[in-house]
This record gives sequence, C-alpha cells and structure tokens, in this order.
Amino acid sequence: MLMLGLARATGMPVALIQQRFFPALLLAILSGWSAATAETLSREEAARFLIQASFGPTPEAIDEVQALGTTGWLEDQMARPDLPLIPLLRTSRENGGSKDRARYSDYFWSTALHGEDQLRTRMAFALSEIVVVSIQDPEVRTSGPAFPEYIDLLERHAFGNYCQLIRDVSFSPAMAFYLTFYQNQRSDSGTGVVPDENYAREVMQLFTIGL
Repeated sequence: MLMLGLARATGMPVALIQQRFFPALLLAILSGWSAATAETLSREEAARFLIQASFGPTPEAIDEVQALGTTGWLEDQMARPDLPLIPLLRTSRENGGSKDRARYSDYFWSTALHGEDQLRTRMAFALSEIVVVSIQDPEVRTSGPAFPEYIDLLERHAFGNYCQLIRDVSFSPAMAFYLTFYQNQRSDSGTGVVPDENYAREVMQLFTIGL
C-alpha cells in the first residue's frame, strides 16, 4: 500500500520506486517514527524500536540503542557482514550435526535469536513473508540446498535493490520448484504445450505491482 500511495502521488511506476527508494524507505520506516538521539532515548523507546527492527529487545541491545541512537544503530547493523546459512550448515554436518533438511528453519531461527546481524535477519524474514517459498512443499524439501540458498539470497538483498532481488528470485531453484516453473516449456501450438504461468502470475500479482 505504501508503494502504491507513492506511485499515485508521484506518477512514477511502482517498480521504479522500489528500485530507487527501497533502502531509503527502510531507514525512514524504522527511524522516522522517532527523532530520538542517544541522549533522549528511554529504555522503553529503545525496546519498542528493537521490537520493530530486530527479533526482540535484550538488556544489552537496549543499552546499544541508547548509546548509538536509532540512526546510529541502523547504520551499525547495515555495516555488519552477511553471515550465510550454507557455511553454517556445512560446518554443522562436518561436526556430526543433523542432515535432516526439515531442520534448515531451526538454524535460521537460532541465528535470528542469537545472531549479531539482527536487522539483516529481520529484513530477510520480512521478505520471506512477501516473496514466499515453503520448505513444506515436497519439491523444495527434497531439492538439496535450494532452501537455505534461498534464505541466503534474501539476506544478501536485505538492504539492496528490490528489482535485483526479484531478478535473483526468478533464477532461484527453490522458487522454480515452489511455483512450478522448473523445466518450463514454451508454447507450442503443434503439440498443444502451454507454458506454466504460475510464477508469472504471482510475480505480478503478489511480489510487485499487484495486478
């Protein structure tokens, strides 16, 4: 709704707004609610901010927000390196950890609860609720590393360009399995083959312009 409102107000296409202003909108949404500086931010305000920008406040995180202010905290979080899920899973397996693919989400939530890059992980989670792939899907579940690679893709693009995110999602094996365009075929009137348009519909209707 925010993107559509900006499109109506500016006359710009939604895709162009996403491409140019997505990172700025992130900062505005999270920090614009309060102009509090490190000197004026109460512990209650810091906790409320962390509820929005992370997976929940801790005493240490509240102290950090109070010390840096909201904008300083955001800048610090955005400067932190991405920690992909795939190497974590590989290390776990080498050390005798579970090989059950259903536990991929356990690793994600462990990182979400205990990781240092809270903002990136929270943004990846938010994107996963928009550009959806489910490990409950049998094709995704049995597709090797496709699902954790998809989570890593969302984390790489957490602060980036939305149009580039959609391009990379379109080449993701997990999305190809989930929205059934893996080994898709072009239309052929001679054989009666028609292309699977499931992803094409979803990318326009749900992921971008809302057709």
